[in-house]
Amino acid sequence: MTIIQLGALPEAFAALKGGSVQAAVLPPPFSTEAMRQGMVQLIDFNQSDIEFIGVGLTSTARFVSTHDDVTRRVVRALVEGIWAFKGNREATLRAIEKYTRLTDRNLLEETYQSNRKVVRLAPRTTEAAVRNVLEALADQNPKARGANPQDFYTNRFIDDLEQTGFMRELAARYPDALR
Repeated sequence: MTIIQLGALPEAFAALKGGSVQAAVLPPPFSTEAMRQGMVQLIDFNQSDIEFIGVGLTSTARFVSTHDDVTRRVVRALVEGIWAFKGNREATLRAIEKYTRLTDRNLLEETYQSNRKVVRLAPRTTEAAVRNVLEALADQNPKARGANPQDFYTNRFIDDLEQTGFMRELAARYPDALR
């Protein structure tokens, strides 16, 4: 099997639809449209117990150590965006519609619900998720096999948001996010 990078999700969907690849990892709304067109979902990663980092906020250790306040503010804004996403369904649906250019209400709803299930209010990185990424990279990069997962992430900024009461503040501002 050969795994190739196809670009963004629209390109991956187009390649699958056009027959130039036999499988692609597609989240809603692309997965929904693929199934509407008769394709078959092989794995629903949202329903699996596999921890893996697919998308994350990433920086260099040097930048984080020299720009602590900037990093803290970016993480804070991202977390507040997550709470707003989960806590204000209609505004979120309008944003999804705007940025995906979709108008099909069912596709918009499925996209929202699918993402709402997997996005955590406190987006912590786990050691298991990093370990699984390292294992996946080990064949291409032997150094990954012996690497310590804890060297690749920090939850310090999320911990700070919880300890300062910011998460409680968000819970009061976006109560629907907890439902």
